[in-house]
Amino acid sequence: MMCRSLVTVVVLVAVASMASAADDIRLTYHIGMEEFTFDPPGVADEKEDQFDESRRIEAGLWGVERNIWGLAYIQQDAEYADDDVSLDYRAMGGRLYFGQAYRFSSALAVEFISFAGWSHTAIDVDVAGVDREDNSWLYEYGIDLQVLFQVGRGGGLVVGAGGGYLFSEGEFELDGDRSFDQQGWTIHAIAGWRF
Repeated sequence: MMCRSLVTVVVLVAVASMASAADDIRLTYHIGMEEFTFDPPGVADEKEDQFDESRRIEAGLWGVERNIWGLAYIQQDAEYADDDVSLDYRAMGGRLYFGQAYRFSSALAVEFISFAGWSHTAIDVDVAGVDREDNSWLYEYGIDLQVLFQVGRGGGLVVGAGGGYLFSEGEFELDGDRSFDQQGWTIHAIAGWRF
């Protein structure tokens, strides 16, 4: 119990320190074009296909000097259906970003960033009318390239767009251990506020 309390205190102090060092608060909407690999129960062949729909919403704090960092909460919703299988996939977790900013003016910057994250995931799989579901954890990592424009001097509205490539891996217990991997391109739009 004492160890858990100590870990909680350390995490809260770290988050408070990052919040006081943050320059931006940003909301990001991602549209994904990821492919996934999954071996659903009750189907002879492994599924390797692209999600019909994949989107993420992210809210985070960012430090935006030359060396960039970000700490964000992210939520993903994805769906897929074919003649054999339908699946709903949900993930909620966090990402840590690090990278470089290249400023072309006081208002325009390009950011090249890498990220790593960990999410609690839920999957609901329907095969021939039999519904199975499980919760698990997955980790993800990747890179993003973003272009941001700051409206106003010394702070104010920040807008931008970007794209990237991600990998994620996890495992579910659905009539045995089943790995679930996804990777692919994403595009995103950013709106935020610089302090």
